This record gives sequence, structure tokens and C-alpha cells, in this order.
Amino acid sequence: MIDTRQLEMFAQVVDAGSFSGAARALHCSQPAISQQMRALERVMGGPLFIRVGRTLQLTDAGKVLARHAAGILGDLAVAHRQVQAVSALDLGTVRVCAFPSANATLIPQAAAKLRAVSPRMRLELSEAEPPDSFAQLRRAECDIVIAFHYDRPETAPPSPPAQPPAPPAQPPAPPERPERLPEPRTARAGAVTIDAALA
Repeated sequence: MIDTRQLEMFAQVVDAGSFSGAARALHCSQPAISQQMRALERVMGGPLFIRVGRTLQLTDAGKVLARHAAGILGDLAVAHRQVQAVSALDLGTVRVCAFPSANATLIPQAAAKLRAVSPRMRLELSEAEPPDSFAQLRRAECDIVIAFHYDRPETAPPSPPAQPPAPPAQPPAPPERPERLPEPRTARAGAVTIDAALA
């Protein structure tokens, strides 16, 4: 498991570019920094630095750890401040970051109620609107954020699918012509009619 003290030293070595520079910044000896970095490399399973002349450069593994170290240490700082704020409800300072209109209306009322139950509590106020106020909270620059958000308008239900257009009306069929009966045939010369045959 990574020791947070070792991670802090690692971040300082990265910033300083050398063990000696990190030792001066942290007010400790260079051998102590070297010893902790070797222990961190054993935990991580490989070297984190390579020496180039008088400076140190990160290995590929060191670059990966450096990308995550800032976020890990920042989250630890936020957690530390939040725990301190909870533990110091009767004595201490709570830093509140709120948007301007809240500082003018909500905060005075809340401060009055807080003073009634915790008279030794001290409030520090700052103004910022989201997302800047949340960024301050992540950087442990405040303990409490009062923010706002806009509700999204409800979307109208989808309209039913359009019906396909009706086919064009067919013109009426023309009236059927009556069938013509054949005209009666006249008797030809020399032919015998039925009346004549029966006479």
C-alpha cells in the first residue's frame, strides 16, 4: 500500500527535479528522501526515476504515478478539511463559498442561527458561482459550498407518427353501354319462310 507521506515526497521530487531540492522544500535530509523513494519504488514494483546528469527524469511508470499523485493528494486534502470542519463545530473556522445573492440573503440568517448554538464558531465567506465554487471545494479552499442549478424544462411527449396520405380518389367508371341486339335478318330471295312452310 502506498504511504501518503511517500507520495507527498514523490510529488515534491517531481516538482524540484532532484532529491536535494525536495529535501530542502520538506526540511529533511536528502538520504531520508532517497530512502523513502526506494521504498515507494518497491511498493510500485519498478523504478520511478532515472538520473540524467545532475537531474532526475521520470520513467514511464513514474509519469503514470505523477499524473495520479496530484489528484490523490488533492482528494486527501479535501477529506482532511471536511473532517476538521465536522470535528470543529464548537470551536474553529468554517469557510463558506456561496453565490452573491446567497451571501446577501441566506448566509446572514444561517450565521445568526449558528452563532446562537456555537458562539465561538467563526465563518469565512467568499463568493463564486458554480462551477468555480465546486472547483474551490475540490482544491480544499473552502469547506462548504452553497450553489444552485437550473431545472431542465420537461420535454413534451413525442407526437404520434404522421399517418400516410390517403391515395387519390379514382374517377368514377363510365356507364356501361347497353349491348346492341343484332338486327333481324331479312329473308333472301328464294328462301322459304316459316309461314310459307306451314301453309
